[in-house]
Amino acid sequence: MAESGLAQPYEQMFERNVGHIAKRGREVSVWIEGQPEPRIGFLAGLDEEYLQVCITKTQTLSNIRRDMIASVDETGVTLGSLIRDSRGTDFEESAYKVEEKVGHFQKKALAVLGGPK
Repeated sequence: MAESGLAQPYEQMFERNVGHIAKRGREVSVWIEGQPEPRIGFLAGLDEEYLQVCITKTQTLSNIRRDMIASVDETGVTLGSLIRDSRGTDFEESAYKVEEKVGHFQKKALAVLGGPK
């Protein structure tokens, strides 16, 4: 098979795709091998071993081993829409807690990857 120049090592693809989701402030469903339900939240960090997700409902940080992730799917919710839609509700303060926990990673992804959200 001729090399097209598009192929990349898995780790580079994973990190790039996570970065693009993070910089746009998108909520994700992270499906983990062997688990019946996904973890739903916003991306808060990434290292060589773990993906960190701020769980939307509880605002807790969950570290998920990268080698256990089956898929990462966008839910359609953005950080901006979460905050906007929670104004005047019991969840408003919680939405701002999510923003506090994921803001640094979102800014880092924007700085590294550039471009519009």
